[in-house]
Amino acid sequence: MTSARRCRVATARIQPRTILHQTVLPRVGGLGGAATAPPTERKTSVTDAMNIHHLPQRTRTPKDDVWDSLVAHFGNPRTKTERTMFGRVVKELLEAGATSEETDKACQYVLANFDSPSVNAVPKWFGRANGAEIVRKSAQQLEIDKLREMR
Repeated sequence: MTSARRCRVATARIQPRTILHQTVLPRVGGLGGAATAPPTERKTSVTDAMNIHHLPQRTRTPKDDVWDSLVAHFGNPRTKTERTMFGRVVKELLEAGATSEETDKACQYVLANFDSPSVNAVPKWFGRANGAEIVRKSAQQLEIDKLREMR
């Protein structure tokens, strides 16, 4: 690359950029604060344009209810990974048609039957926790049922 071309490429990159609500010019000098140019123009931000305090409260959805139920049993998610796990569980439970009461039952079932359960166990055991029938019994369970009938 020739030096003239390098100069054109370098000068093409030096353009003002907009950050949130003010235009900032690039630094002219080194790290010193005296060499930077002051902001040239002030734009209004979104929160200045509309006062968010006067917006109506959004209505609660079934998603909010299921999320709150999970939070009540497993605690508030603190990391991005935990929030993602909660979101996936909420999505799966809503696809199954879960209500907050059914989610409470499933959470209580999981917490009562497992040593260190994760929120991911709730959709796995959702059907059994809410009284769903076991579709197919094992051979051992069939033998136990026969012995009970013989009594």
